[in-house]
Amino acid sequence: MRCECAGSVYRCIWTAALISASAFAGLSAEKLTFSREARVNWEYAGRTIPKWSGGYLIPIVNNGMAAPVIHFIDEWGKEAEPLRFTIPDARSALIDDVGRAPDGTWVLSGRAHDYQGKGGGFITWISPNRQNITTVQLYPYNAIRLAVGTDGTTWTEGAEIIGGNDWTGSDHGFIRRFDKFGKLMGWWIPRNSVPEVHTYDMDAGKLATGADRLGFYAGPAHQFFELSYAGNKVSRFVSYPGVGTPGDQNMYVTGMAILDNADVYLSVQNQNAHTDQIYVLDRTHRTWQPVPPPNLPNGLPIEHPAIYGADGKRLAFYNGPDSILFVTPGGEGNQS
Repeated sequence: MRCECAGSVYRCIWTAALISASAFAGLSAEKLTFSREARVNWEYAGRTIPKWSGGYLIPIVNNGMAAPVIHFIDEWGKEAEPLRFTIPDARSALIDDVGRAPDGTWVLSGRAHDYQGKGGGFITWISPNRQNITTVQLYPYNAIRLAVGTDGTTWTEGAEIIGGNDWTGSDHGFIRRFDKFGKLMGWWIPRNSVPEVHTYDMDAGKLATGADRLGFYAGPAHQFFELSYAGNKVSRFVSYPGVGTPGDQNMYVTGMAILDNADVYLSVQNQNAHTDQIYVLDRTHRTWQPVPPPNLPNGLPIEHPAIYGADGKRLAFYNGPDSILFVTPGGEGNQS
């Protein structure tokens, strides 16, 4: 896999099969075990890395044009009816991220512009039957990344962009939480607390939810933030060092996921060394422990692991242009 930056968009070209990870408790990592593989008919070359959320892999085509098309592929490789997304009077719509809530609601974040060049950030909620659509304009905030919690609330990572400039010195929160009706519930992490994260690096950030927490990895700043919450109250907020030194753009995080047991996994590409590695968070020692890749049924390990996402107890990985690989930390897995 090779990741390139074109303007503000990171794109990855896949050149080999991928995978890997493992639960980490205390001082030792458990074995990562192959669970099952889904065959898909999809070409990823030259596209951004898709996301696994709510039981679907979600690739997007024609992104940044007037009508992006969102595809939904389940764990058996079956594709649901694609969604053609448009915003009235918009010349272009760039979908930055997408997720699926437990009730089947689809959530999109992105940026749209009209023919006069005016526009800004938005979040859209689409009901499971696709009949009800709620779109909230966020100006001056732009939600670059989103993750949907088990309670149906939407968490975002972004920045306030005014006149094309990111307010890096501002104390506005770039992590925000919205209810299912689009109401802002609160914000966390002041923008000026992570100076290395600017507009062009927001795409390098990763956001994921677990059963009771949110994790945010701040791209080249290489800082990991974790918020624990119960209902509407955030009860705990912790910051950990990342896998690279602050400002290091060579260590590129290609994916992140949180399992129900609160284990946090990263897939990281060292772009200078052309190597890929899986890490799991060791909260006790405030560090990231490398995890060896699991073996495929043919006995060979995955060469270039990259995480799509997770669904409770399993991690989903890229495994070539026609497959999704599911892996379970610990145990013997299911070879079906």
